[in-house]
Amino acid sequence: MKTKIVAVFFHLLTLFILIITLNLLLDFRLRENHLMDLNIYSDNGIGLLLGFIVFSLIMGAVSVSLLISKWANERKLELYLKSFLTTDIVLIIGIGLLIFL
Repeated sequence: MKTKIVAVFFHLLTLFILIITLNLLLDFRLRENHLMDLNIYSDNGIGLLLGFIVFSLIMGAVSVSLLISKWANERKLELYLKSFLTTDIVLIIGIGLLIFL
């Protein structure tokens, strides 16, 4: 029971971090900046943003891989875990699009 609660909190924390990252990137892009054109050594805020992006993408990848491995092992996934998986994938794709477009 405790492991299930910890797993749900981990996936919720991952969703929270991915949403914050998506909002930070959207704010950055709406200020007419592009992540690929900047020198990361010129501004400390950019380095912090890149570190947060990398951290959130790693957390998202771990969350998605845990959910997919659970799905593969048990041959089924509860509805709330399917919603975590779908939302994680959509947010990771959105972050990738904001970085590279």
